[in-house]
Amino acid sequence: MIPNYLKSAARNLLRDKTNALISIVGLAIGIACCMLIGIYIRDELSYNRFNNGIKEIYRVNWITKDNNGINTGASTPVPFSQNLQAKIPDIDKIARLYQRSGEMESDDPVGAGKQRFQEQGIYFADNDFFNIFVNHFQEGDPNSALASPNAVVITEEMGHKYFGTDNPLGKTLLYENKWPLKITGVVEKMPLSSDIKFDFLISFETVFSVETPAFAEFVRNDWTFTPCETWIRLKPVGNVQKTELALKRHLHENGSERNHEMNTVRLQPLTDIH
Repeated sequence: MIPNYLKSAARNLLRDKTNALISIVGLAIGIACCMLIGIYIRDELSYNRFNNGIKEIYRVNWITKDNNGINTGASTPVPFSQNLQAKIPDIDKIARLYQRSGEMESDDPVGAGKQRFQEQGIYFADNDFFNIFVNHFQEGDPNSALASPNAVVITEEMGHKYFGTDNPLGKTLLYENKWPLKITGVVEKMPLSSDIKFDFLISFETVFSVETPAFAEFVRNDWTFTPCETWIRLKPVGNVQKTELALKRHLHENGSERNHEMNTVRLQPLTDIH
């Protein structure tokens, strides 16, 4: 039976070759397009999924209400996260990310020699960043890599860029031609399927040294300037709604009068960000 169907199909194709060719090419293009769409969707849905316990990871979004409507931002004031773990039991870990591009320089006469580049992927981060997101350390201790001022964790790619084949751990990078940073860790570059990417992570307290004294004091204490992302990991039994209400109460109790009138916060799951 099947051979007869195949013979009949072959005769029909040969009888009208032009229509047959158009149909086959159209079918092939349609299948290829469906496959490409499927691959694209699968790639988009894979973003950030490499993180362990991804369902417990949230970003604190900053909501501003004014005459123009309601605006949602991904960054918060620096002092917002102070003492949050002590105040809100459901928060397991909390970390801030503060981007500040600048010049990096190494002077390694034994290895790659003096290397100086303007870098964009520079962030200041709290040490609990490594307890929220998955980072594969090749050198250093993730529990203490960013615990001290003037410490920096770099990617393996940056290690090769500045120090060649030498082990970068323990070496020094000069930031903005002024501040020496000790390399306390080397990690693999974040996957392409990550919304968070960096080349350098500097201990967060260092940001108050590299900024001018007046601006550092402003950043440290002001509740209206929002330069950093705030990420939290809830405990597995943590309640999202309860935590969000506690964060709003924290803002109301500690923020400025302008915050009380214009701002609130909302927790956004990492799974919903991309």
